[in-house]
Amino acid sequence: MDPGSCTAKPYRDNVAYKIGDFCTISTDHPDWFLLDANGNRIKVDGKYFLMDPGNQEWREFWLNRTRESQEELGWYGVFLD
Repeated sequence: MDPGSCTAKPYRDNVAYKIGDFCTISTDHPDWFLLDANGNRIKVDGKYFLMDPGNQEWREFWLNRTRESQEELGWYGVFLD
């Protein structure tokens, strides 16, 4: 999710939920984003970007953050849609 600035807090409904995550990922890991046929990042609902599930580094980031959220929030499981 693009929260609008590098200092804004994103919603907690995604794994890049820490302040600055979007800017760091956008700058340091542009290959994590899914791209359309024109090479543009695929965006949904104006602020949510689709990430590349085939990228090993993205999968590792996702899994680490999911585990972190599970521990912090007491999740019993994760639903992937």
